[in-house]
Amino acid sequence: MTERSDLDQLSADQLRALATELFDHVETKDRALVRSNVIIEKLTHEVAILKRHKYARRSEQLDAV
Repeated sequence: MTERSDLDQLSADQLRALATELFDHVETKDRALVRSNVIIEKLTHEVAILKRHKYARRSEQLDAV
């Protein structure tokens, strides 16, 4: 990565290349974040289903003696 003080020394083509590199980096991070959010939503839904199954009305009934 380029230091801020070095940016003044870069040519227009070098600045464009740096901007492209930064955009690619941000896009990669954004894709990873979206993937993580999808996994979190999936797991949250799965936990809700399991809780519903575990604590459902039927599971709370007492056995008849």
